[in-house]
Amino acid sequence: MREKVCYYLVLACVISAACDPVGWDYPLNRPRSQVISPDFPSHYDEDNGNGKTTPSIPPDTILYICGVRTPGEYDWQRDTGLGIARGEIVLFKNVVEEFSIPTGYNECASTDPDTHHLINGHLFTEFSSASSTFIKMDGETILTFDDREFLLGLVKKQDSIWTLGMHRSGKGFCLRRNGVIVFESMKGTVLGSFADSSYPGTGALYEDSEAVWFAYNVDEGGNRYSHIVKNGRDSTLLGTSYDDIRVIGGRLLGVRRTSDIGFYYYDGNATSLIGTTYNWEECILFNVEGKAFALGNVNKRNGTAAGKSFIAMNLDTKEITTYPPGDYHLYTDCGTAVVSPAYYDGYHYFSRSCMGWADGVLYVGLSPKSDTGKPLLRINGKDTELDMNGYITGVEVLLSPPN
Repeated sequence: MREKVCYYLVLACVISAACDPVGWDYPLNRPRSQVISPDFPSHYDEDNGNGKTTPSIPPDTILYICGVRTPGEYDWQRDTGLGIARGEIVLFKNVVEEFSIPTGYNECASTDPDTHHLINGHLFTEFSSASSTFIKMDGETILTFDDREFLLGLVKKQDSIWTLGMHRSGKGFCLRRNGVIVFESMKGTVLGSFADSSYPGTGALYEDSEAVWFAYNVDEGGNRYSHIVKNGRDSTLLGTSYDDIRVIGGRLLGVRRTSDIGFYYYDGNATSLIGTTYNWEECILFNVEGKAFALGNVNKRNGTAAGKSFIAMNLDTKEITTYPPGDYHLYTDCGTAVVSPAYYDGYHYFSRSCMGWADGVLYVGLSPKSDTGKPLLRINGKDTELDMNGYITGVEVLLSPPN
């Protein structure tokens, strides 16, 4: 599910002015991906005087939406500018525009949705020139370093900014603190990303027990080795390798599929076989308010019959929740794992970054596939159309503390 859920990016549009270098920020030679972001009205069930309605936001909730605003006459669906039209990155707070950032090579800001990250109420953007990487927070440059990297994770602590970046050559990755390399490997595959909904909004890099962590696997000599990195210190896990590794509540956990029915589970002390009636096509870990869940699409074997489903297993209680098979984005509700569709008919829904969840309410930013449709914000199934040319690149919902 990790890579399948990551990117549904099927359009190419707005990138930079005609004088900008072609392909200046293509991540790992992938085509640029584009979607839509709006000119927001202001209440949900109330007419705001111009015949438009906007969503009402609960008083204890802060809704952030970021996106790219394109020229009004520009047909972003057809990409009539052949990918050379300019845009603006816009941040909205409770559907009121906070600020906008011009995009382009000279501005060191990209229209690619993969380079926009909403984290704890801040909009982080990443950009690579011909030789350097630029990280901005709310439009201001906070980090610049030599080398072209595509971010897999970012954690902002009080005294430092940690970034986990993949070299845009496609080979190797490095962990930086305030732009300085503290760990680097030229081989291996990092587990997780910003678009992987089994990881937090900080991507493959995350905090647990006052430390910054990430994991990676290396295939070498016909064997696979699993690694965990804590604050830049690398450790190789002895014994069996794992499909997924995570630190949850201070415990180092791991899961690995077997050739039979079930999976191996490392609980922080020992590895055991969890026998199930399922043949796991994939097995990943998910942190649900400090509790560990194993999730994945499975084949259920019952005599000679086989049926597919997606399951979430609480690894402490072994309780299983079953869903129809498919690709999902994940979130938590009342101490359990919950799934949200990864596809919406008639709309482009580009990654889990366009989904937010808080206090029992699901917020989704969608862009239409039709030439005449408008982007919209879907709140628990109820839609508000957004009247502007452009595309949504991120949604984040935070609960504000009571006064």
